[in-house]
Amino acid sequence: MISATSLKSGQAVQPDMLETGDQAVIENASGAVPFAGYEVTLDNVSGAMGFSSAAGYVVVASGSAAAAGETARAGEILILMPRGEGTSAQLYDAGRYAGSWDAAAAEAHPSVYRQLNAVAGRQKWKLFLGRLAPTSFNIAAPGSADAEMARRSIVGEDAVRQIRFSAQQDSSGSARAVVEAFAGALSSGDIGTVAALMDPAPFGAQDLRHGGNGARYLLAERIIGQRDWSDLLPAQAELVDDTLWTVPTGNGSAYINLRRTTDISFVQSIDFQAGE
Repeated sequence: MISATSLKSGQAVQPDMLETGDQAVIENASGAVPFAGYEVTLDNVSGAMGFSSAAGYVVVASGSAAAAGETARAGEILILMPRGEGTSAQLYDAGRYAGSWDAAAAEAHPSVYRQLNAVAGRQKWKLFLGRLAPTSFNIAAPGSADAEMARRSIVGEDAVRQIRFSAQQDSSGSARAVVEAFAGALSSGDIGTVAALMDPAPFGAQDLRHGGNGARYLLAERIIGQRDWSDLLPAQAELVDDTLWTVPTGNGSAYINLRRTTDISFVQSIDFQAGE
């Protein structure tokens, strides 16, 4: 375990449990930590860890962070792609990043803030000498802030993020994880997880911020209320054909059909058939 503090709440947090868009500040952290489906080795790292809709990342102000053969040092960011698609170490704009911290964050983490500004000072000198060139790329909001918020409404929920950023790399394993998580949520009455794993296409496709997510929650609530799902046995889910899975119950089977996307499979439909 490492000591990490959420920039959003100011509370201690496990980096792997961060909400999409939040960041955890770390200071002089060392050791191996599971994060975004990788084992990340921290060597006296001060900086931050977080998730965007596109990737997990470790911002290094001092020390070094390594995963899957890549190492990021002071002034670099370790990028961790979902679905085990690999890692990379890239330079980041420390001045712009430090400037995104509000006064409360800077006051709460003065040492890390000073180190970020020290990196920014070195980068300014290298820019002046022509050794660096400015970039508009922002891993925390790739594309634009609005596009990032739209994508978060699709893949930013905890249940989806945990499957995308897991050690599970093959599509069949990911699909099974979706089915088991969906069936488990039905069994426990977890409306949020059921909604998050439902196919977003009927509710807004690429952006659920304008009423789509609310409609998805209402439908999830209706599905949960259709019957007593507590007898579902998620761990016994079996693939029937291509995207169709069956999950046994005490007196029948639930049939769950998935729709594949480039990010994750979503639940397109569920039907229950009573046993004879």
